[in-house]
Amino acid sequence: MELFAFSGFGETSVRELTRRARCNVAAVSYHFGSKEKLYEAVMLRVYRELASRRVAAMEQLLAANPQPSLREVLATFAQAFLGPFLFEQDGEIKLRLLVREMMRPLLPPELMQRELIAPAQQALARALQAAVPQLAPERIPLVTYSFVAQLVQVIHLHLFAPAKASLLASYGQALVDHIVAFTEAGILAVAGKPILREAQS
Repeated sequence: MELFAFSGFGETSVRELTRRARCNVAAVSYHFGSKEKLYEAVMLRVYRELASRRVAAMEQLLAANPQPSLREVLATFAQAFLGPFLFEQDGEIKLRLLVREMMRPLLPPELMQRELIAPAQQALARALQAAVPQLAPERIPLVTYSFVAQLVQVIHLHLFAPAKASLLASYGQALVDHIVAFTEAGILAVAGKPILREAQS
């Protein structure tokens, strides 16, 4: 994970991989078939771990309270989304892996969609529907997209912005709290307003 994250797939040799893993050069072919398949296994592991964290957070919230507040749903998902990247020891490794794969894909795009994005979005959608029953079903995908896009921007600030210029560095948790409050107000403002009805008016 570390080599692929910081050096990139093309610049990481099988010899370097096996040297760091303290194993025989033939181990990559024996266990995975190729360096490409090893990379796929690494990315699948990351996708599934991140997705499971986000899904579990939503499921645990709904199990504790089948009708949570909208603020609880958004704050819980934000923590599950950002926590593994910002507050854990290997967070930057996972983050750089994802960014590299998004910017220069080596795997089929549907892999990330199926293993990481879809499960988390579906779990968030279920929780949103429980928290705001009047939210029109056709609006939920737009709401989840808007919310997640703001969280992705926090990651962008963390990884690419100079430390002193970063809003995350300046505001910290207050930035995440703002996104949650901003999204909550936006959802409540459009709840019960179907998109089709608005488009026809």
